[in-house]
Amino acid sequence: MAIKEAKSNNIYHELRRIHLDEYPFAISVLFRVFLELSVDHYIIEKKLKTSQELDPMKMRAKLELAASIYRASNNLSNEKADINS
Repeated sequence: MAIKEAKSNNIYHELRRIHLDEYPFAISVLFRVFLELSVDHYIIEKKLKTSQELDPMKMRAKLELAASIYRASNNLSNEKADINS
């Protein structure tokens, strides 16, 4: 996986080395940081908001904003996935 942003790339590679059965809480926290940095990068790259505008936003709002733009570009379905299929 090629990740352009250095901090996100470092976190990704660190997550790949940590064993889930040994460090579940550390992994969950680190994964949330990775996800938020990735979403922030996407939003800034698409010029939707500045980093100063993103700082006070909650994670859910960031994810919804990124998903709405991604969906508008026809890369994401609006339908909910059926996890039982």
